[in-house]
Parts: sequence; structure tokens; C-alpha cells
Amino acid sequence: MKNSVLLINIFIFVLLSSVLMSCSRDTLDIGDIAPDFNLENQENDEIRLSNYKGKFVILVFYGRTDNNSTIEHLTNIESDYSKYIGLGAAVIGINHEREEIIRNVHRRLRLSFDLLSDREKKTIKAYRVSGGFGSAKRVTFIIDPSGIIRSVIEEDDTEDHRQEILNELRNLTQGG
Repeated sequence: MKNSVLLINIFIFVLLSSVLMSCSRDTLDIGDIAPDFNLENQENDEIRLSNYKGKFVILVFYGRTDNNSTIEHLTNIESDYSKYIGLGAAVIGINHEREEIIRNVHRRLRLSFDLLSDREKKTIKAYRVSGGFGSAKRVTFIIDPSGIIRSVIEEDDTEDHRQEILNELRNLTQGG
């Protein structure tokens, strides 16, 4: 009898766990309000998402900067930076690394956009983009001027990710 009760309890636990897991989303979705944040950039200036109200924002989460894929990703975004600006969008990069690492990457790559340090990973968690080893996954959100998420790009291939950002931004700003 005890074994039957135990098996029933285990079955209920597994069933409830799977239901709860299926209800949780991987990242924020299109139509969600973009969570505000207050993080320091490469120059130790505080940057808030709410400061960009009235403007499209390309919010780029990226992983560790000690791998070539991340460097290629950031370089691709820099290459298209003038196109983003021309379409009325600001660009912000966020990862978990220390300010000094972000400052060095920013200078070395000569980036035109801010890189923000989320050492406490509060913003990474708020956007649900936590990846392996405590870093962020490569995910880009395009946020509209009223602070609503209009696109979520999760493409791992850096070139495909780059093209998708530009295509999505053009669709949103030019109507197709």
C-alpha cells in the first residue's frame, strides 16, 4: 500500500512539473513590455532603457567576449550601425562581464554603440536570456518607441542574425 501511495505521489509530482515547465517561456515574447534597466556602459555612465522612449531600440544580448563568434557578432552589428541609425534605431549591447572587459572590447572593436555590464544578471534574467556558464544567450530584441517588444531574434549563426535584425527593423520602420 505504501508503495502505491509513493508511486501515485511521484506520478503527480512529475505531471505537475511537466505542466509548469510547459507554461514557462524561454524568452520574452513579441507584444511584451520590455523591462526597464539601469546599467553602466563602457564609460561608467548609467544607461536606462526608458531614456530611449520614442525611439526604436535594438537590444543585443551576447555571450562571453573571449570567443570568436561573439566578436564576429558585435563586429557585424557595428558594420550595420549606420543602417540602424538611418532607420531611427538605437543599439545597445548587454552581457554579464565586468566593466573593464566591456571597455576593452568596446575600444578594441571601435564600436559606435554602448555595451552595458549586467554583472548581477538582473536584466539577463528579466529578459529570460540566461545561457550556459552564467552568460547570456545570443538574443536580440527590437523594441518599439513605446517600449513594446516587436521582434525577438534567436538565430545562432552570426550572419543570419545580422540579416534578420536588419530585415525586422526595416519591416517595423518602413512597413515592409
